[in-house]
Amino acid sequence: MVDDPHDVIGRLTKTLRQQIKENAALMKTVARQKRQIANRDATISKLERAMTEQARAAFTTATAYVEAELPKQLEPLLTELNRLQDAEWLREIGNVDPEDAN
Repeated sequence: MVDDPHDVIGRLTKTLRQQIKENAALMKTVARQKRQIANRDATISKLERAMTEQARAAFTTATAYVEAELPKQLEPLLTELNRLQDAEWLREIGNVDPEDAN
């Protein structure tokens, strides 16, 4: 038996309206998720900038520390190295006792 065209149109219309409602709900969900992703991306970007600034500040601090402290720590070593080089030089030029030269 053939369905009444009005019944078929009514069922199709009802199904279509239901699909429109479901699609609208899905579009709302997609829009919300897009906003969440955009917010997360913005937060990640801010954190990356902050990390870069912290790394630069740490590098600057470390560089300043090394520039200030390294000469202090190397001074005794350089003095000893110069003394040893002088002693070697004195040995090379003759029979001079390095203790007498100082």
